[in-house]
Amino acid sequence: MKTVSIQLRVETERVTFCQAVGPLGVALHAFALALAAGHIFLVILYTFTFRDMHRENIWMFLLFAALYVALTVYKAMTWRRFWNAFDKSSRQIKKSRTSNCVRHTWQQFGMKGPYYTYKLYATEILESCNQINNVIVLYTCTMPQEIVGGMCLVLFLDHTFRVWNMWQPWTIARRNRFVLQDTLVDSFCLVFPLVYMWFWHGIPLTTTEMMMVTGWPSWCLLLKLNSFHNENIRRRWTYQRMAKEDKISSSQSRRRQSIFRTTEMERSAAAQAKAVPPWLKKIAMVFTMAVGVFFLATGIVPIVASPKKCNTWLWNHCAVKTPFCDLKISCNCAVLKAETHNITQLPESIESMTAMKMIHINHGPLMELPEIGNYMPRLAKLNVDFNELRTLPASLGKIVDLTLVYAAFNRIASIDGMLQENMGIRELDLSTNNLVDFPNVKMRHLALIALGNNSLTVLPDKLFESPFLVALNAEGNRLTSLPPTISRVGNVLWRLVVSRNNISALPSSISAMKALTILDLRNNSLSALPSFEELISLSHLTVSGNPLCANGWQGSGKVEELMSKEGEGCTRQCSDMCMNIMTQNRGCDFACNVVECHFDNGKCQE
Repeated sequence: MKTVSIQLRVETERVTFCQAVGPLGVALHAFALALAAGHIFLVILYTFTFRDMHRENIWMFLLFAALYVALTVYKAMTWRRFWNAFDKSSRQIKKSRTSNCVRHTWQQFGMKGPYYTYKLYATEILESCNQINNVIVLYTCTMPQEIVGGMCLVLFLDHTFRVWNMWQPWTIARRNRFVLQDTLVDSFCLVFPLVYMWFWHGIPLTTTEMMMVTGWPSWCLLLKLNSFHNENIRRRWTYQRMAKEDKISSSQSRRRQSIFRTTEMERSAAAQAKAVPPWLKKIAMVFTMAVGVFFLATGIVPIVASPKKCNTWLWNHCAVKTPFCDLKISCNCAVLKAETHNITQLPESIESMTAMKMIHINHGPLMELPEIGNYMPRLAKLNVDFNELRTLPASLGKIVDLTLVYAAFNRIASIDGMLQENMGIRELDLSTNNLVDFPNVKMRHLALIALGNNSLTVLPDKLFESPFLVALNAEGNRLTSLPPTISRVGNVLWRLVVSRNNISALPSSISAMKALTILDLRNNSLSALPSFEELISLSHLTVSGNPLCANGWQGSGKVEELMSKEGEGCTRQCSDMCMNIMTQNRGCDFACNVVECHFDNGKCQE
């Protein structure tokens, strides 16, 4: 009778959110929302703030973000139902809820179900396979051997601890440690590679590579967070019940176990231990041990067997050495950086650097680049500003992963047909070269293009067929007009710089530029401007150096408002190549790196 009375008191008590969920539950909610925000952040970066939503694998990042938010909302709304479901007096209600076959099967593999160990071992095996693939395909070819060795050491210790846990008797505490350790490793594999590769070295990752890094850890963390929420409520319910049982047993001078026996958590752990046959546990242990040995060997071999006879110049300027890329000892490199140099061509041995992801070679007499597209399939960023290049390699058009090309301040006179058909390039800077004509490019994902300080007389119509073009700089050319087809990018183009040309009138189609925010028309031949009433987003307009600033022209409507804005309109900017608003952004802009602009407000002197 006393046991029944305890059950009734537990059932009738009104539980609060803090009692049922507690600080750990709140932390789990915050962690899930942080992961959702991280996936949204990736979408913003890859799509230029949701403009290029057609990029490969973008939908998967959105899906994960939605799943994490949905999990948080669901758990925040159903915590009371889970609390009541754990009460033994609610068995009848619980039975009706689990009558559904699918739901019942799902609960059997849940954290309190008898087959949870099967799910745990299966996810561990799949996770190990994903880690092996990432180490071979991505990490050894993108990170230096010291970092890869450190990651492999962490993974080796993780697998060693797994084997030790499998060998020991299965208890509640050991199961919770196992799951917690796995969660920490998933978080490490999700965060560390991104921080090191993307944010530390600035190595661009394709959406496929990003999904390799984040996909499986995100899925595993989603499943574990769901189990953690349920287990947290069950644990708090059990501890509250045990506290009441302790009071009853102490009042009778007896041990709690002698009256109430084992808890539901203890019984579920015992059932999980019995469900796994010894032979299956041994197979899982052998596999886990073999994977751990692989990670240990992968971390040690590059240190013991370092490459020999590497080209001195290339090896000294390699910022990220990857001598064990694809598990082969070689003079490989992922990031080549030479801020200043005195070479006119790259050494022939650069052909062996097939892991190259990023090239920075600036401020030197480099006159030609080899056909790097034939042997650098991973190249994502090419920066050869401030050299003496006459052309760019045609083979760049073969590199599918190439997204960023910067070749300003060279002597480039033409663009090869193969390069102009590279569909993956998103940013192209060819300013301050010798371009007389710009071809009809087929770069569908082009978002930013800089063609300033050349000798262009027209802008090709094909340039405005990119549905994601957000910024165009064509200052310092010989343009006399803008093509009417500019209206095709009216819903996406937000920055248009065409100063220092000979434009005498704007096309009527400019009224379709609904997204245009910054318009620089300085030093042209404009005697008047349209009212710009249709340009609902336009907030920065500069027109100094035009006849309209001296002929007494007065605009009306929106253009009058913009012309009278302090520091804009006919107001002279700090230099002909820099707008005053450019000095307010972050980072040093070389166009503003002059005395008149205070060296970009001091940012170029930091």
